[in-house]
Amino acid sequence: MSLFFKGRQKNVSINLCPLKLNVSIKITMFLRAVCQAYFYIVDHGNRSYFLVDEWLDSYKQDREAGLLELINFVVQCCGCKGVVSREMFDGMQNAEIISTLTKEFNEDSVNYPLCSPGPQWRKFRASVCEFVQVLVRSCQNSFLYDEYLFSALLALLTGLSDSQVRAFRHTSTLIAMKLMTGIVEVAVMVFAQIKTTQRRYDAERSKSAEHRASERLEELQATISELREHQEELSSMMNATFRGVFVHRYRDRVAEIRAVCIEEMGVWLRENPGDFLNDGYLKYLGWTLHDKVGRQTDAQLVLSHFTNDTITGQVSRYRGVQQKKTRPVHPVPHKKPATDIHTLLNTTH
Repeated sequence: MSLFFKGRQKNVSINLCPLKLNVSIKITMFLRAVCQAYFYIVDHGNRSYFLVDEWLDSYKQDREAGLLELINFVVQCCGCKGVVSREMFDGMQNAEIISTLTKEFNEDSVNYPLCSPGPQWRKFRASVCEFVQVLVRSCQNSFLYDEYLFSALLALLTGLSDSQVRAFRHTSTLIAMKLMTGIVEVAVMVFAQIKTTQRRYDAERSKSAEHRASERLEELQATISELREHQEELSSMMNATFRGVFVHRYRDRVAEIRAVCIEEMGVWLRENPGDFLNDGYLKYLGWTLHDKVGRQTDAQLVLSHFTNDTITGQVSRYRGVQQKKTRPVHPVPHKKPATDIHTLLNTTH
């Protein structure tokens, strides 16, 4: 029996285990074969839409098996040869699973897919990011809200991001941050849908009784309620990811991991300023700018994408709150907007 995937470069055919092996070993080898096939496609820069569609078909047939495939794909992306078996997934906590995987990993190795030398790895990071983006978009009207898939995936990524193994920490942080970016984009669309539907509801309700369609009002109200439920679920996932991964990794000792966090925060600020452009999030940029060990560059690059008009109001509010806690802030010339922002954030600490 073979697992067969068609890639852009060539076909991938991976032989599964002989039938004489016991069920547990066969399942483990099957999972390894599935993950290697997924990994091959991402590694060779094939379109993620094909890969996500294939995986979604698997998940629809058996969500536990589908989730296990996705988890093992993440493990493969980390460069780990270990496999999370069904028995491990059902009977062990995430911390135990990660500990078991760590034993099969060379902790001292600095070469793993995300940072391995050679031309064959150049597109790997972009392919992984694209895969995550397509995954979220493909699930935005369905599995994103099933309270199983993304909850379990984010929980494991959070645990991996706290690992002492750099490969686990770096790869899981990248995937978690990209997942959050995808969720942020969906949240923006849901918010827009709520506003549009609310306007339609208000317009219908404002009609006279004889022209008002009661069934239409009920449909619109039901849609609004469903969208608000989705909004709450998305907010919960974003908060869990931010507190579970970003807050711990934005000051990681590895520069690449810090950069991933700050770069994605820049995307959140641009995509959803209503939720993220406030002191609760800006303070992390401020702390990064104020860091004395050379970590300011990432935050400066993020802020350079904004004009003064875009964030002056929020930065001023942030400054006002912090001003009460720290020393007075001296006036800053308004010749260079980006420099003004850097100075404002620096002087608040």
